[in-house]
Amino acid sequence: MPRKKREIGRPLKNKYPPRIDASPEAIAVAFFSVPAKTTVKANANYRCVDCQREVNYSDTLYNDGRCEKCHKAVAAA
Repeated sequence: MPRKKREIGRPLKNKYPPRIDASPEAIAVAFFSVPAKTTVKANANYRCVDCQREVNYSDTLYNDGRCEKCHKAVAAA
């Protein structure tokens, strides 16, 4: 059986939304609830409430709208 050829070109570089600190139950409620009136943009820029730093997929945006550094600072205070 011959091998399959690899696809030509560079692999796609996807921008993923940030990880969240929600429980599976909270995700299920949000997913199966009535659609919200506000719409979420596909390639929206997520920013921290305190420091206004842009939060990408590798970082975490918590439920309070803060990045990981600001969230830990508020929790410690």
